[in-house]
Amino acid sequence: MEVVITSGTLNKLRMYQGLGVQEVWFWKKGKFEIYSLVDADREYEAQEKSLLLPQLDFNLPSQFIDNPQQTQAVKAYRKALKTSLTSSAGAATGRSSSSLFTIAEH
Repeated sequence: MEVVITSGTLNKLRMYQGLGVQEVWFWKKGKFEIYSLVDADREYEAQEKSLLLPQLDFNLPSQFIDNPQQTQAVKAYRKALKTSLTSSAGAATGRSSSSLFTIAEH
């Protein structure tokens, strides 16, 4: 994942298409805009959610985007993501979240 703060969404999409990037997320006006390259010969298509990470709740990373302390924001996001993933996986499988987290880290 690459995070770039810039302008020029359409020009960036053409550049990413040339590189074969399958999905691009832009942070604009306080929300994510998601574009997927469904067919390599076509243009990106706007999506409601990620096709590559369909389980990702974009409300979670949105909480950390505008934090001026990048290192703290990344650490807080990782902690929140781990909590989110382990609690949902543990509930889905009936396993404890700590054992699933250990498996996921390997």
